Amino acid sequence: MKKLLTLILALMLTVSLAACGNGSNQPGAPSDSGAPAPVDSAPAGGSIRFAVIGPMTGDAASQGQQQEYGVRLAVEEINAAGGVNGKMLEYDIFDDQLIPNQAVICAEKIVADSRYDFVIAPVSSGCTLAAYPTFDNADMLVISATNTADHLTTQGFQNFLRICPTAGGNLVQLVELAAKDYGVKAPAVFYTSFEVDSTSFDTCVKLLKEEYGVDVAASARVEADSEKDYNAHITNFLAAGADSVFCFSEYAPSALFVKQQHALGWDVQQFSLSGTSNPQFIEIAGAEAAEGFISMSAFDATNPDEKVRQFVTAYEELVKSSPGEWAAGGYDTVYIMADAIGNAGDIRGNELSQWMKSNTSYSGITGNISFDEHGDNPSAKALILQVKDGKYVVAKP
Repeated sequence: MKKLLTLILALMLTVSLAACGNGSNQPGAPSDSGAPAPVDSAPAGGSIRFAVIGPMTGDAASQGQQQEYGVRLAVEEINAAGGVNGKMLEYDIFDDQLIPNQAVICAEKIVADSRYDFVIAPVSSGCTLAAYPTFDNADMLVISATNTADHLTTQGFQNFLRICPTAGGNLVQLVELAAKDYGVKAPAVFYTSFEVDSTSFDTCVKLLKEEYGVDVAASARVEADSEKDYNAHITNFLAAGADSVFCFSEYAPSALFVKQQHALGWDVQQFSLSGTSNPQFIEIAGAEAAEGFISMSAFDATNPDEKVRQFVTAYEELVKSSPGEWAAGGYDTVYIMADAIGNAGDIRGNELSQWMKSNTSYSGITGNISFDEHGDNPSAKALILQVKDGKYVVAKP
């Protein structure tokens, strides 16, 4: 019976993968073409169609795939319950490869298709920043679960909403933890050239100095796409007398750094932001090297809350691994949009965005969600996670 229900739900869900660069062999896409044509099989009541952008290929593919799996579970559940005012949800996936100019190409393809009602943003703040003007010109609402860059909501982006905490807020928590709980006195900083990581470096250095009188012992800015050997940087950190390391990157570069650091026998406490709170980080770094690594996340997969447990169980049945904040965020954003569209009536774009800022009050698996006048979620707060025995667990709520 369970298998039959799963099959029925799958048939109700229309999904296609639209690659914005190279072809992709992701779930739902045939291996020969990488992008099946959309199937218009909506019932008589019509459909609500949206686009999902994320890295389905490349070093950060795990994040994009997690987001899509979370979206898929929400869509299946909502459609199985009758849809939104009788309309079925449908979505298409666009692969930005975590490259800003590819995100722009994705955005151009999306706005050229009049069927889309809204967009779930790229997982990368930099990709969203690059793509947003295209969506804004088309008056299309963009919602994000993982874009933490502070400036995304300070530039007057009227059609942008996010449910996650900001990088600035997360850094205040992280630096306080490092200085007060771990007594950090001479940290090193490893970060990539991505805009959000460079900004995090600048903010971290400022917070350490101004709030705690701590100077950074050494730093290394790397090109994540081309640099994979960090041994020289690690040696420099060691020579500078660093007593800890802040890592600002997505999961793959930080995992390689930690793996190489451990191989050199230099084991000091590491701190990072939400980009690393992914089980793939532990897999790449190795459980022994990753042990004790501190990250942040807007989602706790071990939360005993009934809705969280149901989501985690469904996700693990689908994917055979635990969900991270990308999956949980994708899930929550679909439910928030379904609730808004179901209650706001036949409005879209900036009208819907303004309605959501005034009316959204939702309790999701990532916490309580509402939106202020800038599009931020004032209730958003990250958790401190730490790797223990090969898994991320909540170290500090």
